[in-house]
Amino acid sequence: MLKYTVKRLAQSLVTILLVATLVFLLMRCLPTDYYFTEEQLMKFTEEQKYAALEAAGLTDPIGTQLQSLTQAGTALTVFLSPGSNRMADISFTLAGACLAKTCFGLDDFSMVTIRSGDRDVSFRPDDLIFQDTSATLEDTQKEENP
Repeated sequence: MLKYTVKRLAQSLVTILLVATLVFLLMRCLPTDYYFTEEQLMKFTEEQKYAALEAAGLTDPIGTQLQSLTQAGTALTVFLSPGSNRMADISFTLAGACLAKTCFGLDDFSMVTIRSGDRDVSFRPDDLIFQDTSATLEDTQKEENP
């Protein structure tokens, strides 16, 4: 019975993944002509159509994507897609800090620079101090002296 249940759950997960992927791809393939009325389609130039679609965010890329990496000695530069230029400054810095922390964990880099278009932010390993305050002093002492 357990084997049957596991098999059915695995089949369900594969089915859900396939359906989600299919819906995602079909949504990306939808024509943009249906965002306008027939009257607007007749009046608008291609530039006006594109401007209206851009204002609605329909020409945006699917999100921030990693485009390339460049390593010069112990310095790493990460190039992101232009979509990340639309992030607020604090969001860009926070995303860059998380990405830099990941890079520092992968190799011994002295500096990581995150670039997107005309924006960039640089981090050194000492710039990122993460502190876990969930444990108390008493918890630490109990672990050391059981």
